[in-house]
Amino acid sequence: MTDNLNGTFYDAQDVQGSKYTPVSFNSYDSQGKAFQFFLTDYVLNTSFESGFLTGNTLDLSALLHKYTGKDITTDYIGLVIPEILSKYGAGKPVSISGAYYQKESVAQFAANGATLDTSLLVTMSVDGEVAVKASFLDAQGLSNIHSQAGKVFGNIGFNLGTIGNFQTSLGISQAQFTNELNTFVTTTVN
Repeated sequence: MTDNLNGTFYDAQDVQGSKYTPVSFNSYDSQGKAFQFFLTDYVLNTSFESGFLTGNTLDLSALLHKYTGKDITTDYIGLVIPEILSKYGAGKPVSISGAYYQKESVAQFAANGATLDTSLLVTMSVDGEVAVKASFLDAQGLSNIHSQAGKVFGNIGFNLGTIGNFQTSLGISQAQFTNELNTFVTTTVN
């Protein structure tokens, strides 16, 4: 028995047709395991498209807390941006919100891997004060992950894109902020 889920996202307040077309594929591999899960770029792209059309800002820290019970704190952010610890101290909750910036994100799945092109405006606040606000225009992620004999192989890469609209209360420059983020991405992701 196979059950399929459509996976189309849309703005419930302003329903309109998507520019994306659902992908046809066999949703069950008879040689596979009992539980199988398939995801196409169509699902992601309709999610990105509807999110962009709403124009809403997403409170990422509230969602993380709601679904995991975990909070983002200055301790975590301080691993990337140490100045946040210097200014606000350890253990303070950090509110992180994001919105699409200038255009919607687009994912592409292909035989040689998956890519994501996104442009976001991100705001981090502590105690009601904006600690950092910046846009990331044309940030890109790419991955090529596969499994073989029960093991997972592959690679993940990320490029922050062009950072702009930079505001901070941390006393650092845009260049310093960019360098700190690039160092983190280079040493932990790429």
